[in-house]
Amino acid sequence: MCQKAIGEPLGCDPSASEFDSHLTPQKRAIRRKHYKRIKSQALKRLKGRNNRYLSDEELEKHAAFLTRTRKPCSCIMCVNARKAFGKLTRQEVAAKLKEKEGIGELTE
Repeated sequence: MCQKAIGEPLGCDPSASEFDSHLTPQKRAIRRKHYKRIKSQALKRLKGRNNRYLSDEELEKHAAFLTRTRKPCSCIMCVNARKAFGKLTRQEVAAKLKEKEGIGELTE
């Protein structure tokens, strides 16, 4: 980032980007490493399912898709139970219970 010292003109390094200043090379490397690791796990799972009808290119493409999105589809088995069945999370149940108890104390 470009910073101006007192009494000095603003001198910026053209190679330094203000947008990528928070992304150090180590963070990018770690992110790439995890992406490759998760993709190889997805590829193992796909090959383990005996997908004999898919070519290697299609398996790679599908493994990349599964790496980017952890939920492969929106069927009842894969989707979040809250979205499918309207179940509340534990946090929401506790908040509603506290709300009921709080309202009961105010009215008595």
